[in-house]
Parts: sequence; C-alpha cells; structure tokens
Amino acid sequence: RFEVRYTPMVSLPLLLQLAVRRGAGPDEPIGASPFAVDVAPGEVCAERCDVRGDGLIGAELRRPATFVVVARDAYGNQLRGGGDRVHLSFRGRCNPTAHVHDRGDGSYGVAWASGITGDCVLSLTIGGAPVRGSPFAIAVGPNRLVVNSW
Repeated sequence: RFEVRYTPMVSLPLLLQLAVRRGAGPDEPIGASPFAVDVAPGEVCAERCDVRGDGLIGAELRRPATFVVVARDAYGNQLRGGGDRVHLSFRGRCNPTAHVHDRGDGSYGVAWASGITGDCVLSLTIGGAPVRGSPFAIAVGPNRLVVNSW
C-alpha cells in the first residue's frame, strides 16, 4: 500500500497516470489509470487579482469610467465562477456612483461616474482584502470637447 500526495498549482483538466514498476520490468498501470482529474482554482487571493482599465486612472465629468477585476487564486489561476465580494470605496471630492457587475466567470466589470471634478482615491477589495495596487489615485476632469474639421 502506497500513499501519494500532490498539490497542483495550475487549474486545468489533467490525466493522472498511476503506474508501478516491479523490478526491471515495464511500468504497469494501476487500476483504471489514467484518471481524468479537473483541478479547480483555489479560493480568491486579493494580492494576485488583476485590475485593469482606464477607469483606474481617471474619468471625465458625468461620463462612465470602467475597469475590470479578474479574481485569481494564490497560484494566479483565474477563478471560474462569480460570487466574490468586490467592494469599492472612494475618498475625496469625486463622490461617484458605482456599479459592480459579476460576469460569472471570475471577472467583475466596474463602472462609475462622478458629478464633481477633482482628485479622489479608490480603495478596492475582494473577499475583504485589498487587491494589488489598491488604493488608486484617480482624477476626474471636465469633459473633453472633440471638434472635427472637414
């Protein structure tokens, strides 16, 4: 009787092949080897999550600014489902309205808009812990006027 332990670090479907070698002979598969194993991601790890998008840098007055949060486990694997607690808090002048959309695939779309120009700080947590890079300094400026000349 043997006991083998393995801690996978990559989340993906695998074929686990178990075999034994007796003496100098060839490897003999054990039981119904190989076995199909689906390695699922672990729990969310805020410091490994990705956050990207222009809405982390700045915004224009009364126009939606957006960014995406990608939930990852301690090994950097993207989570496959939703349901994580994503929380935003702003400090400073901007006092925006914000919405978090759970995409159900381990990512979260965030849209926010401010009715006041100025600088503010966005603190972003997932699962109660700050994500990498949080807090973010954000500037809300006036709308840019684009003029086309024909």
